[in-house]
Formats: sequence, C-alpha cells, structure tokens
Amino acid sequence: MFIGNAAAQVNAIKSGQALVEFRGFSPPQRDDVVRTLGSGATVQESGWLCNNTVVFNSRHRPFDDARFRKALSLAIDRWGGSTALSQIAFVGPVGGLLRPEGPFATPQAELEKLAGYGRDIAAARAEAKKLLAEAGVPEGFEFNLLNRNVEMPYRYVAVFLIDQWRQIGLKVNHVVKETGPYLADERAGNFDAAVDFNCDFYDDPDLQLVKFLSVELPNGSVNGLNYGGYIDRTLDRLYDEQSRTEDAARRITVVRQFEKRLLDEKVWQIYVLWWKRIIPHSTKLHGYKVGPSHYLEDLQDVWISE
Repeated sequence: MFIGNAAAQVNAIKSGQALVEFRGFSPPQRDDVVRTLGSGATVQESGWLCNNTVVFNSRHRPFDDARFRKALSLAIDRWGGSTALSQIAFVGPVGGLLRPEGPFATPQAELEKLAGYGRDIAAARAEAKKLLAEAGVPEGFEFNLLNRNVEMPYRYVAVFLIDQWRQIGLKVNHVVKETGPYLADERAGNFDAAVDFNCDFYDDPDLQLVKFLSVELPNGSVNGLNYGGYIDRTLDRLYDEQSRTEDAARRITVVRQFEKRLLDEKVWQIYVLWWKRIIPHSTKLHGYKVGPSHYLEDLQDVWISE
C-alpha cells in the first residue's frame, strides 16, 4: 500500500488497514497510534542513517567566504534544537559526519570542539557575529534557503535554522519547491543555501563521505552529489587515504581529519541534526526488528497473526 500523506499513513495504522509504516513517524504521530491501539501497538525505535544537512553555494557571495559559512554553523544551537525538535519531529541526535552510536561515531568530547557543536551558544553566536563583520556581511543581510516540500522533517528543520540565523542578524527567506524542481535547482546551482539530506543503507565512510568530495574529482569525473560547487583537494586526498588503509585505527583518525576539514575549517556544508527512526506498529506484526536504514529492511522472518 502506497500512501503519501502523513495523516493518512497514521490513520491507516490506527484503523488496521496497514500494520506498519517502515520509514518512520514523529513522536506525536507515534503517540496518536499508541493512544488508539493501546495494547495492540508496539513501538520500536532506532538510530537512523539519515540526517539533514545544509549545502552552501560557493559560487555565490558571500557563501564563497569560509568565515561566513562558519558563522552560519556557529549560530545553530544543535543541543537545544535537539531537545526541542525531538518532541515534534523525528530528528534529534547531535552528531558529526558519521551516525551517532554507529561504529564510526565521533566521541562527544571531540565533537564539541567543532564549530557549531559547543555547549556555550552565547559565546558561539558572539564569535559568529565577529566573523560576519570580518567577512563584510552587514546586519540584516538577506538570502534564500531552498527546501524540499516534504514536511517531516524538512520544514521543521528549515524553520529552526531560519530562527537560529535571525539571532545573529540575518534575514532568511524560505523557498519551498516540489522535489523535482528542488533537485533541479540544487544540481544547476540555482540557490544560496539549501536544506539537503544524506541517507545511506550501511555505516561506512566510503558511503557517507562521498557526497562531500570536490565537484570536479582528480580523475576528471564529476561528483553529482556535491551541489556546493567547491573543489577541495585535501578532502579528496583524505577520502582516498581512509578508503585504502587496512588499519582500522588509522582509518578513524583520517575520517576525523576529514570531518574537521569539512565542518570546522572550510565549512563547505554542515550537518544540522540526525534523524531517529520511530516505528509504531500493530502487535499482529511479528519478527520485525527496526534497524538504522529504511533503505534496507530484513523482512524474511516477519509474519502476521490474526
């Protein structure tokens, strides 16, 4: 059964027309299902190999200035946002380039050293305002934030970002488009900044990091996942090194270097919050175990009772 509308998906579970929805529901949607089904509902939750990112168009000024990009990251209270947004949307975990609680997750002590991940938001925003002044960005500077017309969680994340950037004196217009035109604009570079996403089926840096390589790779091919238009040969080199090494500890070290280069030094793109899978389903569904990917579901042992 294919249902695109979120409210209709919830109603299908509540009415018994469907037993499960495999992508994930928000906390309020979960609670709605549980209130209706009572003991007939089971809830499974898991980390998710998905997150929302923001890509900056380095072809547009002042997004070509690392100071401006870093200021935008510093302005975001990820820890406070996690607490608030996790009550209403399926986002929440604060993390770096690799999934929190996954095998390559950045330890919290290291994470908090990156721009925009510290706990002192007042100090971070003071630094952000200083960087804006150094970059020549005036108070009230206005730009557009491109977004996809998917409410959960894209709209929630965008509204959060717009409020965060308002607090350092920036005015952001929310430009929402259907998925086709949204992706076309990203690929053509017709945006200032865009709410983007990074989802995969397996925890591995080769998969999660390829999106952030140079738009023109050293071998002459084009990285169609890089909408920012930048070239960074340091990132390209670090990616190749972590992919080729057979030393697990060395690989993690290089991945941390890649992460610092991307999120703290150049800030070509940023992570906002990771997603959390919340799967309320009928107790008539047996043998299902939620995992971190909605792309790859193991259903061979799933069965349904009357």
